[in-house]
Amino acid sequence: MSTSYQRAIRQFSKTDRQQIGSTLLTWTAFERGRIIVPNLQDLERFLPGSRMHALLGVVQACYGLPTDELERRYQQECFNHVGRGGMVRLNPQPTIVGRAVDREEFINWLLRKYKAYFYVRRNVIDFVMRLTGSGSLTETEKKLLASEYLAWATFDASVTSAGPFSFLVYNLADEVRACLGMNPRLRNRLLLLTFDRPRRVKLRRPTITDAELFVFFQPPPMGLDAHGQTRTWPREFLTGKLLSYNPIPRPEALMPPVAFKYLQLPVRELI
Repeated sequence: MSTSYQRAIRQFSKTDRQQIGSTLLTWTAFERGRIIVPNLQDLERFLPGSRMHALLGVVQACYGLPTDELERRYQQECFNHVGRGGMVRLNPQPTIVGRAVDREEFINWLLRKYKAYFYVRRNVIDFVMRLTGSGSLTETEKKLLASEYLAWATFDASVTSAGPFSFLVYNLADEVRACLGMNPRLRNRLLLLTFDRPRRVKLRRPTITDAELFVFFQPPPMGLDAHGQTRTWPREFLTGKLLSYNPIPRPEALMPPVAFKYLQLPVRELI
């Protein structure tokens, strides 16, 4: 299978190709570019060629500009191509899907999104405590969506699925973060949201445009085309009981918003 870059770059003139190549090469001297450029040039294949062409057009337009301006425009262009990697190619698609969310980030998002329902922060905290405790939700709460846009999710790709978080050995938040390639700067308590996927909700394969500038993303190895695969933390990020732990790449996908009524309760909370 050809890469998206190979399909798109041939549509540019020789001069434009040289400018794109020069701009990308310069970017590799910076932290983000060292990871994003190889993803873009060598591994991304789920993104349609027309979408990659638009992305490379932005790169070409940034020829000679500072790298921070390139990154700003690149990220802005990524917003136009979210969720374009096609459907997860498993038949059937996983019926149980998991999301790991930072507890504080989740609380803050719920308050912003549903302030008209929760009113104040303490009501959101009570809601989250019920998710992790009694599992008792009102009929209104069951109808609330658990995300606003496509959300990063994981699952067990085996025939006899044991659940999206069955890989856990130590039951530590950093174990999950390390395997799923989550933001290492967020080290609060972690909520493991496990959903019974509604049949109408289809999982999508993630691409470089979904990851934007996030460095803990990598398209799956060539030959693994059914779904995404997480880019794990390097071991130097791990501490305590996980010092000798080798993070395990997990299947990943993008999941459209689903209501809390599909959430398996109670929710696990990890420290």
